[in-house]
Amino acid sequence: MPAFWAAAPAQRIRPWHDEGGGDLLLSGDGALVRPPRTPLRQRVTVSAMNIEHFNDLLAMARAQPEPQRLLMVFTTAECEPDATPEQRAAHAAGEGGVLRPLMCVDKDPAELQDFATLAAEARHAGPAWQLMFTAALAGRTTTSEIQRMLELLTKRVETGEFGGLLPFNPAGDVVLID
Repeated sequence: MPAFWAAAPAQRIRPWHDEGGGDLLLSGDGALVRPPRTPLRQRVTVSAMNIEHFNDLLAMARAQPEPQRLLMVFTTAECEPDATPEQRAAHAAGEGGVLRPLMCVDKDPAELQDFATLAAEARHAGPAWQLMFTAALAGRTTTSEIQRMLELLTKRVETGEFGGLLPFNPAGDVVLID
C-alpha cells in the first residue's frame, strides 16, 4: 500500500475559491475542459464524462481499458507572515493565500471504495487539508515512475501549474481555480 509523505515548502500562487455548481469535463485525452454555458445548463458529453465529485473520477478511472493510478497532492491554504491586512482579510474569507503541499499519495482506483474512504485515510495519515489536486497515470508503471510523477505533481502544485489537474475540496467536490 502506498504511503503518504510530506511535501515541500509553500510557494505563492493565484487566489483560489470554490465557484460551486460548475460542471467540469475530463476529455478522452485527459484534458480538463469547461463546457459552454447554455440557458438550460445542458450537459455536454462528447467522449467525456462529467466530473463534479471525486467519485465520478474514480468511476471513470475504473472504466478505462488501461490500468490507472490516481496521483493526489493534499494542500492547505496559509496566510503569509508578511501579508497585508487586506490579504489577511481575504484569506480569512476563504480566498487567496499560499497553497502548501502537505502530503501526497498514489492509489489504484480498484483499491479505493470511494472518496469517504480516501478522506478517512488522509485524516489518519496527516494534517487537515483544504484542496486535493489529482491526476491520472495510465498504463503499467513502476514504483520509481510513480514516485517521480508524484514529485513532479507536487512541484506543479507548488508553482501554481494546475493545467490538467483536478482540484477537490474536503467534501470531494470539484473546485474551480481562478
